[in-house]
Amino acid sequence: MIMFEISLLHYLLLASGIFILGTLGLIFRSRSVPNIFISVQLMIAAICITFIAFSYFNKSLDGQAFTFYILIITAVSVVIGLALVIAAFRKKGLRIFEDQNLIND
Repeated sequence: MIMFEISLLHYLLLASGIFILGTLGLIFRSRSVPNIFISVQLMIAAICITFIAFSYFNKSLDGQAFTFYILIITAVSVVIGLALVIAAFRKKGLRIFEDQNLIND
């Protein structure tokens, strides 16, 4: 059985692929707010993968701690953004989840 070692290059290629997907989603699919949130989340996940990979290969916990901080801030911002979207829909008097057509693109 041949075992392959996963190197830093593999992690960086994975992170760059995910970052490119998020960038393309932001450029081409930015018609609705959920698409923008998902694309930005993909880009942030790619950055976190890079931080964790460098942290692992440098034998330090700095990148992992910074990634934890980034994910907490990102989760809080998503909750605030979702609350703003729900408040805007309630102010207009529209239903969000009862009508499936509002969720689809």
